[in-house]
Amino acid sequence: MRITIDVPKALCQRLKAKAAREQRSIEEVVARIVVSTLRSRRPEEGYCVTLPLIASRRPSSLKIDNNKIYSLISFP
Repeated sequence: MRITIDVPKALCQRLKAKAAREQRSIEEVVARIVVSTLRSRRPEEGYCVTLPLIASRRPSSLKIDNNKIYSLISFP
């Protein structure tokens, strides 16, 4: 199957150099990179997001604004 992609010039030069070092075609190098990337993260592995919980004395009655959120949760 044929796929057309636009690659920045600097990246294309690195890709060509890698193909030359490995004595492979650019197509082979790209295919190996894609396969490696797809194998490294399988959909069933996924990732888990832990959401912060903010306690309330009366559920569904919490009134909170951005300042309060920032004071309760540390953001990276």
